[in-house]
Amino acid sequence: MGSTSSMLTQYDIEEVQEYCRNL
Repeated sequence: MGSTSSMLTQYDIEEVQEYCRNL
C-alpha cells in the first residue's frame, strides 16, 4: 500500500478522505 499511496496526489488523498467520511 505504501507504493500506491506515494503515487496519490494531495487531491486524490482529499477525495478518499471525503469518501471515507461519507461511509
